[in-house]
Amino acid sequence: MKIINHRLYKDDKTSLYREGNPNIGPPIDPPKFLIIHYTAGSTVEGAIATLTSPKDNSPTAHLVIGRDGSITQLVPFNCNGYHAGGTSTWRDFKNMNLYSIGIELDNAGYYDQKVGEKWKSSFGKLYDPADVFEFACGGHLAWHRYTPIQLDALNQVSKLLLNTYPIQEVLGHQDVLKTKSDPGPAFPMETLRQQLFSPPAVSFSIGEAEEKVEWPLAEPEHKNTRHRASQSRRG
Repeated sequence: MKIINHRLYKDDKTSLYREGNPNIGPPIDPPKFLIIHYTAGSTVEGAIATLTSPKDNSPTAHLVIGRDGSITQLVPFNCNGYHAGGTSTWRDFKNMNLYSIGIELDNAGYYDQKVGEKWKSSFGKLYDPADVFEFACGGHLAWHRYTPIQLDALNQVSKLLLNTYPIQEVLGHQDVLKTKSDPGPAFPMETLRQQLFSPPAVSFSIGEAEEKVEWPLAEPEHKNTRHRASQSRRG
């Protein structure tokens, strides 16, 4: 993939940008953060339809990644996507819409009810136990799992964004807005951060033997952290 004029393209120059989103905001300064969301819906196309709805004050996002690894761009990376909420904060930053790229992952979100062996989503669809991460958190009982191909697509596009923009951190929506729960405990946030920001594997010699040291050495335990113009929306 490559980025040309703040729009995403495949290596064969096929555009991943979808025209016609009425919710694109004005230009922002070079983004410093990636903010990860879940769509809390049943399909990626349904999520895209919602994020490009012409209703007043509709939030949107820069990217949507499907469970099959498909990537759709809805907002140029240099424009406001209204994805984080006008009251969102992180450290000294207020209204994170102005400093971030929002990435939505197609995911049902949380579950609070079990019907037989299946889990019932907030919008009524039933999901098999294999797709569910049972972990009580934030008042919810379980969470929709992300797919490996989806996480791999996120990893690849995030690395490209880090190589293009002065991205300092990757955050969850729950980090910047306390009323939100996405991307939730089923999302491997610490792993993603390590993959993006940790030093690469280092080779060094000890006497005549050469050892390859992988850094970081161990997977950390899961942690949930809370990471000019009045341009709000979404929260």
